[in-house]
Amino acid sequence: MAIRYLSDIDLSQNSLKNVKIPGNYIQLQNRAFLNCSSLALFVWDASEAIYENQSLEYEVFSNCSDLRDVYFSKNIGAIGKNIFSGCNNILIHTSSDSVVESYAENNGIEYVIE
Repeated sequence: MAIRYLSDIDLSQNSLKNVKIPGNYIQLQNRAFLNCSSLALFVWDASEAIYENQSLEYEVFSNCSDLRDVYFSKNIGAIGKNIFSGCNNILIHTSSDSVVESYAENNGIEYVIE
């Protein structure tokens, strides 16, 4: 089984609008989507999740100015600092009693339980 990480890549000139990451990824590394200003929707698909402690390192979505809807599963076990730095209108979709719910509450980010 391959260990999967998504690391920092230059998406600043990319017109990427929607991203769906399979659940078999373990980690979104530092600044993975840095400056991807056209990104509007991000989904980390839980239906294929095989790891219970997926993680987001720091500033994963920094300066993704159009980012609105972000879907995270209950499998997220760790979240780094400032993952939404430079993002203004984030709505996180997550599970109740999750690390993601706590992160949203502690950082004043709007969220819905699904």
